[in-house]
Amino acid sequence: MRSALSDEFMEKLDAVTAKRPKTVVQHILAHGFVTTEELKALGYEHAPRAARDVRELGIPLETFYVKSRTGRRIAAYRFGDYAEGGDVLSKKAGRTAHSKALKAALSAKYGSRCFIYLLPMEESLLQVDHRIPYEIAGECSQPRLTAICCSVPRLTVPSHGLASIVRTGTARMLASA
Repeated sequence: MRSALSDEFMEKLDAVTAKRPKTVVQHILAHGFVTTEELKALGYEHAPRAARDVRELGIPLETFYVKSRTGRRIAAYRFGDYAEGGDVLSKKAGRTAHSKALKAALSAKYGSRCFIYLLPMEESLLQVDHRIPYEIAGECSQPRLTAICCSVPRLTVPSHGLASIVRTGTARMLASA
């Protein structure tokens, strides 16, 4: 399999160091593809997330379907055409980390608050995220980024006010997009 891939693509594959995407890449190099069943056997209960990790690194994956051992239709992944790449800045390059300067600029513009709950928070508790998911829009500039609370599950918000906060927050985010 390695001989059929370009040197540039092999460099990209060899640069993968994170455990989950590296496991997917190595399995595809060894066997030509990897199925969700095989990923589960390797310890990854949510196989599509493992594939998404690879895609977020700018490595194209094709999804196709095969029969499982029990005869069910399951997903399998193989490398896509690296030369096609699509949008060079986002899809081929993969997801990029957002700088501290960008986070500070968002905080200065919008204040130090979570855009999901619209609650004031310490800047250290916020992280930069996409208003439109990365999988849909790819990398984007500052106007389409926002700060959200990175510890959303740990927040204590009265249950009677949560729906109102989320609706209002979503409306405000969409209005300012």
